[in-house]
Amino acid sequence: MAAVLPTSAEVTSGTQTNAEQKVDFASMLDFLKENINKGTTGGTTTAYTLTLVPALTVLEAGQRFRVKFNAANSSTTPTLNVNGLGAVSLKVYGPSGAKELPAVGAFAASMLCNVEYDGTDFVVLNQLPPPVLRSYLAGLTLSNNVSDATNDIDIASGMAADSTNAYMLSLTGPFTKRLDATFAAGSGNGGLDTGSLTNAIYHAFPVRKDSDGSVDVVFSLSSTAPTMPAGYTPKRRIGSVLRVGGVIRPFIQVGDRFYFKTPTLDYETTSLGTTPATPTLNVPPNTIAICNIYIERTSAAIGVYINPTAATSMAASDTAAPLTTLETGAQGAGLVLASTQIEVLVDASSQIRVVSNAGSTTLRIVPIGYIDTRGKDA
Repeated sequence: MAAVLPTSAEVTSGTQTNAEQKVDFASMLDFLKENINKGTTGGTTTAYTLTLVPALTVLEAGQRFRVKFNAANSSTTPTLNVNGLGAVSLKVYGPSGAKELPAVGAFAASMLCNVEYDGTDFVVLNQLPPPVLRSYLAGLTLSNNVSDATNDIDIASGMAADSTNAYMLSLTGPFTKRLDATFAAGSGNGGLDTGSLTNAIYHAFPVRKDSDGSVDVVFSLSSTAPTMPAGYTPKRRIGSVLRVGGVIRPFIQVGDRFYFKTPTLDYETTSLGTTPATPTLNVPPNTIAICNIYIERTSAAIGVYINPTAATSMAASDTAAPLTTLETGAQGAGLVLASTQIEVLVDASSQIRVVSNAGSTTLRIVPIGYIDTRGKDA
């Protein structure tokens, strides 16, 4: 029940009755709590301040305040200084009921919280959002836009933890971004972080606006450090698209697997021998290329070993480790050949290592797609 207070006219005229002068002190206390012990924080996102009127002169266990945060906390060790009485740690209650440090961004801008001093810390009593699941990613699949497959990409609805595991980035799709235009917020607008569109591999990043938490998508030539739009900080790479011959290459995404609708011959040589070569495949860096491979040679059996460049360079062999990735059988004086499909990790330059156990070997490699975990194992 709200407190019934006399009006200024009643007080000055003396017309207030005895009954009207009886104030429910419990209601008055509620009124004071709700209207005096509250305020909006100031200070920084790591060291908040709060000015109460009338001012507190001492902190005592059990004191409770209604606080509106002016900005999201940018560290896990924020403090609150009430009326200049000294900075005190801000804590939350964890799932076990014990006090713990808040996650970055746990106190969002304009968030209203009940904060109580327990004699040691200020404890936020509100139920806070659940902690961000490390490297979480669901949905947010990419696809070629039907209306403008040359330049546009569609992003499906989904949610992902940002690269620091501090924020959840939630997007309602389908969301379309244009790679032939500089970033502008909103579906159907530009998505390029900087520069002009060229034939290259572009990486897709949901990005979060600091002021209101809204999420958009930006595309960058960098797989780790896109040029961020002003006012956006959290980000997460969710995949890549390849632009070849002036168009975005058509593809199909199924989870972590990306398949090219029209595979191309990326590597061909007729002179592979016992000296390793490092061909570059047209797939995103640090992914697992899914490749059809073909080998041939005249008159004698051959074997080819294919491995990541980060692995030890070893000779292809019929009898000793690492053996061969693919080998032909002897067929007299005629042409010997073989083909298969493999998966192999490419490096930061999208290269792999190949070597034969004999000279004059023909090798052809056609990537049909690639596997991209998109940070889920980070």
